[in-house]
Amino acid sequence: MPQSSASQSSAAQVHSTPNNRGKNEVQARIREVTEAYRVGDLDRLASFYDPNVVAYDCPPKLRLRGRDEVIKSYQRWSLSAFKFPIKSEIREESITISGDLAVVHCLLHITGTFKESGEEASCWLRHTAVLSKKSDNWLITHEHNSLPVGEDIKALMDISPDHDRPV
Repeated sequence: MPQSSASQSSAAQVHSTPNNRGKNEVQARIREVTEAYRVGDLDRLASFYDPNVVAYDCPPKLRLRGRDEVIKSYQRWSLSAFKFPIKSEIREESITISGDLAVVHCLLHITGTFKESGEEASCWLRHTAVLSKKSDNWLITHEHNSLPVGEDIKALMDISPDHDRPV
């Protein structure tokens, strides 16, 4: 993915992987997923998820079960609300691979413009994905996105890796 599409500020850290091929494949897959989301290509995005994926995401549903629910959630909470393409940035990415299983965690910055108001919104998400290699293809089998919350249990939209808060 070109740097202008989505910025990756930090190099990925790789743990417990005997070959860089697997790491490179997983890192490329995460970039493909990010780019499909960034441009709002739900058909392409769906192709990166296992049919039985379980996802924990920010929109108000405790869990999403299956690729169809994940894509339906993106449609409802992202595509319907924002003008696409959006901006995205990945930081502090870490990839751990063991056999046909990979775990990725990173900080993900999303910036978009609301369709109705024209206002820009921006937030940093904590992102974790578990991928499984099936038929030489890495698919997301579990995904978890979360926003940090304050003492009042409201999302902290102004927090960033460069301006974090004390514990």
